Amino acid sequence: MSAMDITVQAMSGSASATGDPDGPPTKSGAAFVDFSGGIHLFGAISAALFQRERTGRGQIVEVSMHDTIYPMMASSLGGLHNNPDRVLPERTGNRHSGLAVAPYNIYPTSDGWLAIICIAERHWHGVATALGRRELIDDPRFRTEQDRVANIDGVDEEVSSVTRTRTRAELVRDLQAAGVPCAPVKSIREVDTDEHLIQRGMIRYVEHAARGRVPVPGCPLRLSDSPVGPLRAAPPLGSSTAEVLAELPGEGAQHVLSA
Repeated sequence: MSAMDITVQAMSGSASATGDPDGPPTKSGAAFVDFSGGIHLFGAISAALFQRERTGRGQIVEVSMHDTIYPMMASSLGGLHNNPDRVLPERTGNRHSGLAVAPYNIYPTSDGWLAIICIAERHWHGVATALGRRELIDDPRFRTEQDRVANIDGVDEEVSSVTRTRTRAELVRDLQAAGVPCAPVKSIREVDTDEHLIQRGMIRYVEHAARGRVPVPGCPLRLSDSPVGPLRAAPPLGSSTAEVLAELPGEGAQHVLSA
């Protein structure tokens, strides 16, 4: 079969695990399968080259896009394997794929959405404190992680009742101050002008002959002795034709021109 991002998302279980419990299977918005294959191949080639330097022997390198996704399904598969008798929905929306962590969701705010995850008791205490609801810490429904998972609807209701009354910026400020992992849900337009990505060099700008100043992605690999050089726009189609033909023998160049 043809290995395309959406087809591999389908056969790997990723699409089945994505979406709302009462909705259809949904592909990821990011083409992560396409990139996962390339990233794993890069790692495999690098490892093979390193081994060649040590042993002098080369080897065949193979990476399957499908193979790279199975380990990424760890949360969903963990929910299946850790408690086989528990009936879990195939899709859990923005909750933990194995329904083993709470709070773990994307919550409404007065001006958008906010992601919150609690993987330690101190995080839950931080949520309760930052939201001004310290009484939730001693609430018997939420006293332990197991209690919160068992009462996951109640957790989300209590958290949402506060988050929807405050802005993303206010919540991020207070939750981060309390040591809680959280982040605003940014729109694609916000990401396109993300100051953090610009400062990191992941959003860079080049001058294009037809489109003017345009953003292009930088390189996420940072090597102290091998910095990425300046970027430039690709030349227009056909702009190098004359230069290339000039390097060909006369008859060959004439043949190309006539073709």
